[in-house]
Amino acid sequence: MPLPTPDQRYVRVVERDERWVEFEFSIGDPAIFVELVMPPAQFQSFCRDQHAQLLN
Repeated sequence: MPLPTPDQRYVRVVERDERWVEFEFSIGDPAIFVELVMPPAQFQSFCRDQHAQLLN
């Protein structure tokens, strides 16, 4: 298994509705994350800007 690197970004959606997306964001290691909440359009921009890989 390759070691995590700081340039790897991950997003795991916890809950989504029409007003908010609640998700976990991690850098390097998907097991270490922060929870964030933002509107759907901002979430899409955030994921694009971070080049984040969506986890199921």
